[in-house]
Amino acid sequence: LELADICRREGIGIIPWSPLKGGLLTGKFKRDADAPEDTRISQSTKTKQVFEAAPDFEKIKNDDKIWNILDVMKKVAETHGKTVAQVALRWLLQKDVVSSVIIGAKTLKQLEDNMGASTGWEITDEQMAELDTVSEMDPFYPYNMIRWANNDRVRKNMCQ
Repeated sequence: LELADICRREGIGIIPWSPLKGGLLTGKFKRDADAPEDTRISQSTKTKQVFEAAPDFEKIKNDDKIWNILDVMKKVAETHGKTVAQVALRWLLQKDVVSSVIIGAKTLKQLEDNMGASTGWEITDEQMAELDTVSEMDPFYPYNMIRWANNDRVRKNMCQ
């Protein structure tokens, strides 16, 4: 994203909020089941009070991109003997522009698990690239419009 590039250029750190997306990126959700009862996502889905940190699980179930991301995260977690949540946090912590992350653990067990992402291991460069690729956002307005409008105008050689 443009914001991360600007922060990197200016030497400003980013501190992501809700890096586990209300628990979605912990590995405890299953596509073919309801959201676990004790989760923020379950509550927000039932009450229809959804937002980025607690999305509607009924919509999530049909989002192949989310499940593809989780599949890669699970593979990385298994390789390192870590949890999916630890992979999500570690992926952010290894970004050069991320200073820290804001976690929202509800229990001591969750806090201890989250802390297991902080030191003593790293995601490989290849795994980082795979996570970056699978989680790349689709362009949104105005970027999608600019790409569409200028598709046939892009010059390959700017000196022409």
